[in-house]
Order: sequence, then C-alpha cells, then structure tokens
Amino acid sequence: MLDIIKQYTGMHYLKTNLNLLSDCDIDWNYTNKLRSIIRGLYQLDLRSVYYRGLDLSDIEVNYFKQKIGTCYYTNSFSSFTTEKKLAFSGNALIILNTKAGNRLNIANVWKWSLFPKEMEAILSIAARVKILSVHHEADRWIIEVELV
Repeated sequence: MLDIIKQYTGMHYLKTNLNLLSDCDIDWNYTNKLRSIIRGLYQLDLRSVYYRGLDLSDIEVNYFKQKIGTCYYTNSFSSFTTEKKLAFSGNALIILNTKAGNRLNIANVWKWSLFPKEMEAILSIAARVKILSVHHEADRWIIEVELV
C-alpha cells in the first residue's frame, strides 16, 4: 500500500493520469490498486472541504458553467489539499465538498506521501461529482463541486 501511494505522490501521478486521459498504455494493475486503496481506507480524519488549484482554459470554465447542477464521473485521479492556502495558485480553484456517507472515493494520503506538507488527498478515478456553482472572485474562477 505504501509503495503505491508513494509512487503516485512522487512523479507517477503524471504518467498515470496522462495515460488514463489519453487511453494509451494504461497500467490497469496499478490503477486498480490505487483505486482500491483510496476506497478501502477507513479514515476518521476525512474533511468536509478540499481544494485544488489549476489553470483552466475559457472552454473548460464554460463547460463547468453550462453543467451547473449536473454530475460527471472523474476520468483520472485528482490531487486535492485540505488547506486552501496550499492549493496551486492557477486561474481556478475547485472546492470539493463532502458529507459523511459520501466519502468513499477520497483519501487523505499526506501521512504516506513523499511530500507530507502538501496535506494531499486523492480523489479516485470514477468518482461521481456534482457541479454546484461557478463564479469569478478576485481574478480567479471558483468552481464548487460536491462528491456524491
């Protein structure tokens, strides 16, 4: 388990997610192990809010705007942080809300990460997420979603 998480939090996340998104050379053994770890961890320290900063194109922002109120399934793993101030400072901030009972597809992994100070959590591939709102605030798009 620790090896899989350490690999992902190192540089393996890049290869894993690029391959999943391009449908090329997917290591399904690794992908399934990571998904099983995320879904199988029993954690008392799960949070109700997670943050992910990123750079989005206008097309991507418009997609989120047009899909408010709808759900989608994630097609790769996504790294989040528990601390807003630690999120990447791109042009968009995704705020992921969770509730007790719907936290099956997220895991806090900072304890086992190569970079524990990032306070990283991983959202699993095939997690169902609902888009709640999209607005612009202080030169940054705020996209609020909920794990369902």
